[in-house]
Amino acid sequence: MWATLAFAAALSLAPSQPGPLQLTNARATYGLLGASRTDNKLLLGDVYFVTFDIENLTLKNGKAQYKMSMELLNPKGKPEFTADPEDRESTLSLGGNRMPGFATAEIGTEIAPGEYTLKLVVTDRNSNKSETLLRKFEVLPKAFGLVRLHMTSSLAPVPAPPMAVVGQSVFVNCAAVHFQRDKDSKQPNVVVEMNILDDKGTATLPQPQKVEFNKDIPEKQVGLPVNLLVELNRPGKFTIEVQATDKLANKTSKVTLPLTVQEVK
Repeated sequence: MWATLAFAAALSLAPSQPGPLQLTNARATYGLLGASRTDNKLLLGDVYFVTFDIENLTLKNGKAQYKMSMELLNPKGKPEFTADPEDRESTLSLGGNRMPGFATAEIGTEIAPGEYTLKLVVTDRNSNKSETLLRKFEVLPKAFGLVRLHMTSSLAPVPAPPMAVVGQSVFVNCAAVHFQRDKDSKQPNVVVEMNILDDKGTATLPQPQKVEFNKDIPEKQVGLPVNLLVELNRPGKFTIEVQATDKLANKTSKVTLPLTVQEVK
């Protein structure tokens, strides 16, 4: 009896073995480090970002060694784009055996609409275990709207997450596409507005920030880039609304981003 109990206790004290390699918490996001998208429907000219976690990696000296490959399958199931496996290495500075990963697919302005599949294969080079992630998304027919929505730091053109601290500033970036042009002047007439709402749905400013595009737009330019500054002066939970209006076509498009601002004490 004692021998059996001692053996069971010894087993319970043995180091836990990593489970199977897993790709978890997969979600489409508005850019790298961005908030989750509300749907998987994309306009022509957009970018499809997938963020996920790689779990149960086998480490050597705190480093994960892995490789990733990617395929973009068109509505007929045929590869539209292929990225061969690429060896990578990351240090897991905070310990554990989990790390974030991401993949991205550029949606061309002339790509055929329909359902596409992003196929991603991650291989742990230390254990030789592999796992596959499949994500489906729909490319909509050509239409006016806002694409490539994401946030960046105001200090450098690097991605910014939807969480920040008081005193920071960020840019909200996007582009208006597939707008109409005047027959005579060949110029668009597009207005992009940004409203910020607090947790009660009240606008934080009396008037929205506004950018107008109605002159000096080259005839071959297909996108109208927008960069709107947000200065974070107080803590709270907010919603950023960006709306584009094509006055010539009488069409509007709206996208939203959540933003949480914390105070460092």
